[in-house]
Amino acid sequence: MNQVNKNTGIYSEEFVNSLNKKADKVVWRSDYINEIFMHFFLKIEENIASIKFNGLNNIEEKAFTVAWSNNIAAIKISGMCLHSKIRIAYNVVNIMLYVYSLMAVIFLMFMLPVIILIKRENKGKSDSTAFSIIRSPASYNKMKFLEEENLVDFYFDDALKQQTSKSSMYSYGTRIRSLNALLIVPFISIRDFFLVTMDSIALIGWQHSGYVMLYFSSRIVHKASFEYFFNLLLRGNKQSIYYTGNKEDRFAVLEMRLCKKYNMRSICIPHGIEYSFKVPAGLVGDIFYCTTSHAQKHLSQLYGVSDKFVYSKEIAFKMFSRGIAETDRSKIVFFPESREPEKNLRILEVLINSGFLIYVKLHIKDNPDNYIKYSDKFLYIDDFDKAISNSICLARKSTVLVEAVYNNSLSIAVLTDSKDRGYVEYMLPSLTDNKIIRAYTFDKLVSMLNDVVKDNVGNKPMQDE
Repeated sequence: MNQVNKNTGIYSEEFVNSLNKKADKVVWRSDYINEIFMHFFLKIEENIASIKFNGLNNIEEKAFTVAWSNNIAAIKISGMCLHSKIRIAYNVVNIMLYVYSLMAVIFLMFMLPVIILIKRENKGKSDSTAFSIIRSPASYNKMKFLEEENLVDFYFDDALKQQTSKSSMYSYGTRIRSLNALLIVPFISIRDFFLVTMDSIALIGWQHSGYVMLYFSSRIVHKASFEYFFNLLLRGNKQSIYYTGNKEDRFAVLEMRLCKKYNMRSICIPHGIEYSFKVPAGLVGDIFYCTTSHAQKHLSQLYGVSDKFVYSKEIAFKMFSRGIAETDRSKIVFFPESREPEKNLRILEVLINSGFLIYVKLHIKDNPDNYIKYSDKFLYIDDFDKAISNSICLARKSTVLVEAVYNNSLSIAVLTDSKDRGYVEYMLPSLTDNKIIRAYTFDKLVSMLNDVVKDNVGNKPMQDE
C-alpha cells in the first residue's frame, strides 16, 4: 500500500480481525443478531477505536439518541471518566426506552395483523419452480431480470404500503389461515422481543438494551408478520428454489432458517454490496452471487467455503445493467451519500471550482437543502438510469461505484477522507475491485477528470437538459 493509502483512520486489518473473532464467539438466539452486531456492536467498537485514535471527542449533541448511546457505551467500555449525571441519565433512559418499546410492540402486534387482514386479496398458487419475495425497489431492480426471463414468481412484502399488490405475500393462503395470524403474529412478536433482549444483553450489556429495543420496536411486528406468511408460502407452494435480495438482516436470517427447515434451496442476489467482516449468523443463501470477483474471493476465504460464493459476470451484468445504449461519456455525475453532507459539499466545491460541469444525483434520503450553497453552480439529474449510464460517476463509498462499471461508465471512488478510505480499503471488498479507480487526493481527482474529459467528447450539458 502506498503512502497515501495508509491514512485510513481507525480502520485496519487488525480492526476487521477483532470483529471476526467476536462474530465467531457470540452465542445468539434471534434472527436479529446480525443487525445488533452491525448497528450497535460495530458502532460502539468504532467509537472505542476513535477514542483511542483521536482522544475523547464531544458527546453527540442530541442526547438520548442511538448515536449518543453508542458514544456513551464506548466511553464506559474504554474506562474513561463519565460524569455521574450522564451515567444516571443513560441508565434511566435505557430502562424507560425498554418499557416504551415493549408497549409499542404490544400495540403494534395486534394492529398490524388486522390491517393486513382488511387489505387482503385472494392469491392463487403458482406452479413455477422458483419464487421470491420483494421487499424494496432496490431488490426488485437487481432481480427483475429473473421475472423478465420467466424464471421466478415474485411476491411483494407490502404490509406497510397503503395499497397492496395483486401478488402480495399477505394474500397467500386461505382466509382461515389469515385469521390465525391474529393469534400467531402476537406470539412471534413477543418471542422475538425477548430473544432480541437476550442477544442484546449478551453482545453489549443490559445497560444498552433499551436503546436496542427502541430501534427494533417498530420493526419486530412487521418481521413477525413476514415470518408467519413466509411459512405459509414455503409449506403451500411447489417451488424448489427461493431467491432473496436480502444479505444479512433479520429477514435474511429468517429466510436462511426456514429454507433449511423446509429443505428448500436458497439463492441470494444481494441488493447491496458486501462487508469484509463476518456477521454472527453468516450470509443467506446456498448460493450467494457476489457483486465483484474480488468480493467473491474475500468472502470465500472469510467464511471458509469454496462453493457458496459465486461471481458471474453474466449475472452481475443482469443485476446492474440499466439497458441504456452505449454513447460517449460526456457528463460528470456526483452521487452524494445521505450522511455526512459536509464531506459531500467539500467534494462538490472542489469540482465546481475546478471548472467542471457537474450533475448531482441525490440519494433518496438526502436533502437538497444540504447543497443550497452551490445550487446555482451545478445541475440535478433525477433519472438514475441516465445518471449511472455513459457517465463519469463519482462517489465516496457506494454501490453506485459497482453499478457504474456495468453501464459503460467510468467509476471513480473519491477517497479524500480517512473514514471513506478506511471503509473502501478494509470494510467493503467490492470497492477495491480494479475496475473502480480510487482518487485519494483532490489534486489527483482533478487531474484524472481533466484527462478523462480530454479523451472523451468533453464535459458538456446533456441534450435533453
